[in-house]
Amino acid sequence: VYVFTLTVTDDRGGEASDSVEVTVSSIHGSWLLPDGTVTINILPDGRYFATSWDDFGVNDQGFEYGTYIASETEITFTTLQNQDGDRLTCGEDRGTNCTGENGTEKGVWGYMVDEDSLTISPRGEDITAVLTSIRPNNSSAEFDGLWESLDAKEFVLFWNGNFIYVDYLSDSFSDETIMDIGFYELTGNTDGTNSEVSLTSNITYNSQGRNVCDDCSGNFYFDVVNKQLVALDTGGGENGSAERGYFNNVFDDVPANTGRLVAQKNYASDVLANQVHGLEINDEYRTSIETPNLYQLTGTEGNSVSVKLTIDEATNVVRESDGSAGVETRLYMLYKVPNIESGIEVSLRFRNRGGSPSAKYAINRCIDNNCENEVHIEGFMSGFAGDYAGDHTMSISWDDVTEEFVFVVDEKTARMKISDYTQDSRVIAAGGHDFDTNQYAGFRMRAEVKDVENVGESAYIKVHVDEVKFNDEVYDDFSNGLIDDRKWVYRGEER
Repeated sequence: VYVFTLTVTDDRGGEASDSVEVTVSSIHGSWLLPDGTVTINILPDGRYFATSWDDFGVNDQGFEYGTYIASETEITFTTLQNQDGDRLTCGEDRGTNCTGENGTEKGVWGYMVDEDSLTISPRGEDITAVLTSIRPNNSSAEFDGLWESLDAKEFVLFWNGNFIYVDYLSDSFSDETIMDIGFYELTGNTDGTNSEVSLTSNITYNSQGRNVCDDCSGNFYFDVVNKQLVALDTGGGENGSAERGYFNNVFDDVPANTGRLVAQKNYASDVLANQVHGLEINDEYRTSIETPNLYQLTGTEGNSVSVKLTIDEATNVVRESDGSAGVETRLYMLYKVPNIESGIEVSLRFRNRGGSPSAKYAINRCIDNNCENEVHIEGFMSGFAGDYAGDHTMSISWDDVTEEFVFVVDEKTARMKISDYTQDSRVIAAGGHDFDTNQYAGFRMRAEVKDVENVGESAYIKVHVDEVKFNDEVYDDFSNGLIDDRKWVYRGEER
């Protein structure tokens, strides 16, 4: 809903104004064919996935995943994963993607959005279909919706007792399930704090097509915290151990053109999950985006990296008086040590440990493989003028004249000489390091909650990454909020 206000000012300074509300329907959302056999999910960040199934045409069922560009009346799909044959937007056999290359054509459809309906028509074909918007049931509104694990590359759509699961970047030759369709039932709070979900699969698919599943029933526990679906699988981890995953709400209202990093922990929930389900207790959780092939030489000099970001107002730390729980954002530049496997991390951390914001900068290197012998040289910045939440800039750059790294957070600047590292006795004993910026091996941005380890403690951080520059050139401006798999590897880690 947009509100337009017209204000008129006369030559005597008098004013008159009037406002009107205009509702503009968006193509963004999850859409369902009335017979239930097709869903099309149009994501705000320029991606889409679509699913198709029924009791006929078994070999032309499954899902598509890719990107789209939409005008006011037409939408063009670039299919990056074609796991359904020519059933949906891509007119090629299963496994052949429609990218506009190698003789393939992108799917182009006309469309119209009218309140809760999406009318689509493939260009050049006498076919029109009307899909309805998927709306959550009032009884399960918090749980229903489209959720994504950026770490596992999974979507799961829940609505009104139905679910669809898609593993959208799976191994093309794997026999693992990449799509699962069925029903769910919320069975209530059965473990003392979390709700239990019972799943019953109707149809499953692997990369070769529809798969027969003799026993696909299962369950998991969940909680919706800070707009994340926190799912606990009691036997999904290594050797049948309990495992927890974090799923973001795809249609969460986030600032336009920003990437999103979220991390959170709650000690009471961890203790309960450990007592009831055997989940290992960890006091940290981090999410990060990093350049591909991190720690491998790039053939490029790494002279600087900078980021513009907004720390969400909802970011919060609750800690005991003797605790050290906190949140922080980290920026790293990585360099390889010639002729050996190890490298150095040059890092800048902007943190909140329950008081005023502060920053830490460091050069770090593990001398041995298990990092028992570690060089860690650090410095600190304090006295920041503003709050931790809000708009900030962070940067790391190399000063070739003074042979120093320069660290900047907002109005604060600090420097560290590379000789503080290269002249360290442990570095010399390991063979020395003739540092050069052509040893650059990538960079990383991270959001992290730390040291949540006492009763009553919790921490939550949400970071909107607006723009990242490398060597003073824009590396990513996160158009539409997309975390682009061609530019970034996303990771989530509890530790």
